[in-house]
Amino acid sequence: MTELILDPLEKALVQLESGILESRTEPDNALLRDGVIQRFEYTMALCRKLIQRFLRHIAQVEDSAIRTRKDLFREGARLGLLENVEAWFGYYEPGTSLPTRMMNRLPGLCTSRQNDFFPMPENY
Repeated sequence: MTELILDPLEKALVQLESGILESRTEPDNALLRDGVIQRFEYTMALCRKLIQRFLRHIAQVEDSAIRTRKDLFREGARLGLLENVEAWFGYYEPGTSLPTRMMNRLPGLCTSRQNDFFPMPENY
């Protein structure tokens, strides 16, 4: 395997962006909020899997070097795949579920925090 297929991630990012924009029009709509959380979770999972595939199959990083998610994100940052590795650590900290963290942070995610993970157009 020498090439990663990025189409699913690109589609997920478009859907996440659409959900964030829509949720800004109705910030108190719980259904929209839940949809953005679901899209965010899905997109994060795709990113994590693509990073893992890249490290194993393209960068040829040994499995023994990637034992935890933090190892995965550190290696991804070392190779330039991630800019803000601390943000990735924070969203996967033990003890709370991602939906719980997202519900607590969604207003911030929809205004400034989304750039910690995914680049968004400048005109928001």
